[in-house]
Amino acid sequence: MPDRLRCITFRTVRKPPTLWYHDHAMGITRLNVYAGLIGNYLIRMNSTPANWEIRWGCRPRNLEIPLILQEKIFTPTGAQNGRIHHLDPGRIVEGGAVGDVGLVNGQVRPELFRLGPQRFLHRQCVVGKCVESSLLEHDDVLGHRQRRRNA
Repeated sequence: MPDRLRCITFRTVRKPPTLWYHDHAMGITRLNVYAGLIGNYLIRMNSTPANWEIRWGCRPRNLEIPLILQEKIFTPTGAQNGRIHHLDPGRIVEGGAVGDVGLVNGQVRPELFRLGPQRFLHRQCVVGKCVESSLLEHDDVLGHRQRRRNA
């Protein structure tokens, strides 16, 4: 069937977005997302590195840091608990759970590897029921300067 395939290109004038994808299995979508079966699409435009440096202060790809922000509930033993706190007996399928522990790229309180003093492009994807988070950037190379950014 190669004669029936064709490539369609869409032109956009917006900043390159970060999109996320996950399956939509009937009744278990929330469980799959909760288990981490999600991914990022990093959309890039055909802009020159010079344009990136002017607009965002960094080069694409080699200085991009994709961040998937999520919250989860853990049991005292460390197992994940995807149940919502208040069940509705009239519903067959539960809604999502609001977690009390924040995760970044599937890790609780991760520490990014040591990087040199330069600008990075954070490609954020917020995956959660009620995620309100802030990123704390700490640079001890430049005199313990900290900056908080809301996501």
